[in-house]
Parts: sequence; C-alpha cells; structure tokens
Amino acid sequence: MDKKFRVAGTLYSKSKTREVGANNYPIREFVIHIPNRDNPKYDEHLPFVLKGPNYVKKIDGFEKNTFLSVEAIPTGKMWTDKKGNEKPYPSFNAVFIAAGNQLSNEQEQLSPFPELDNIEQSKTPF
Repeated sequence: MDKKFRVAGTLYSKSKTREVGANNYPIREFVIHIPNRDNPKYDEHLPFVLKGPNYVKKIDGFEKNTFLSVEAIPTGKMWTDKKGNEKPYPSFNAVFIAAGNQLSNEQEQLSPFPELDNIEQSKTPF
C-alpha cells in the first residue's frame, strides 16, 4: 500500500534512533499532538515511525511543540499474542516532515481536477 495521508500538529515527543533486527536497521519514533477544540480532554496523539538511514534524521532539529506537517504511509500486520489471540499491529511510516503547514513537492504538483489544469482561460464556460 502506498496511499499517503497528511496531518499537521505539534511535536509531542521523539525517541532516539535505535537499531532493530539482525541487520541493525535504524528506526525512530515520534508523536504528533492534535488538539480537540471541542473537548481538550480528548486530544489526539498519533505515533509515527521513521525507518531506515535516510529517514531517521528527518526529525532532527525539531523541538517539542514545533508545529509540523507530516506525510505518512499507513501499514499494518497481524500478530498473535501468547494466548493465541490474533491482533492488528498498525503503523504510520513517516516519509515527509516539515515545519509549518507545508506540502511535499509531489503533493504540490497534484491537482484535484487535472483535466481542468490545461483549459485555456478563453474557453471556460463562465
């Protein structure tokens, strides 16, 4: 699956880089806080993962409470606990992080109505 989604919020926390697996693959986790304006008791805290040597450094330079835009790819696996119960294990793999409300270059080039992008102004019906 390669369907990205975008979310904006403040950086709540970030972990140090750690290595996992037999090949010492680097990963790093961080949490984005999204306030619930209707009821602050139910604010959202979304965990994200940065995977690989090219991604773990993307969160460097951002401090707690920095307003960020994050683009991520949702992934998930099923796992079985010690009692034999099968459970989902979702993950949000961050692929783009920027301060403020920015978009990745790919997102900036996308148009919700690409067929209308090339219509000459004189040929529009209104």
